[in-house]
Amino acid sequence: MISTLLLRVSVVLGLIGMTLGMVMGIRKDFTLAPAHAPLNLVGFVVPFLAGLY
Repeated sequence: MISTLLLRVSVVLGLIGMTLGMVMGIRKDFTLAPAHAPLNLVGFVVPFLAGLY
């Protein structure tokens, strides 16, 4: 139960982080870059690995 919830949350946060990165690249405005990297790393990778574990 918890693992599926972690996997779903990580996918949603990963999509948000990727969308933010694409929007920054299209606009060429990288002011949110300090928020983009931790959102992808901490918001996607850590819950995903915890859900797999």
